[in-house]
Amino acid sequence: MGYRAGGALGFAFGFLFAYQRSSARFWGWDENKREQELDMQEMTERAKRGLPLYGVSSQTPWVQNVAFRNSQYSQLFFHAMPW
Repeated sequence: MGYRAGGALGFAFGFLFAYQRSSARFWGWDENKREQELDMQEMTERAKRGLPLYGVSSQTPWVQNVAFRNSQYSQLFFHAMPW
């Protein structure tokens, strides 16, 4: 029983740690040159075609703001309180 519980906890916390580490790349805290170059290419192509850089949302501005406030910095404490 102890091995199973330890294995399950180790797997769960290992996943949460890996998720948090990968989130640091998207925040720009860890270097990820390849993703930066791909993003620059995609944004340049969208700008050339006259498209909005981040798409168009079907949600109202109020809902967008609520979603933003609920998810802002959520990756930083994902290991402590998984949302």
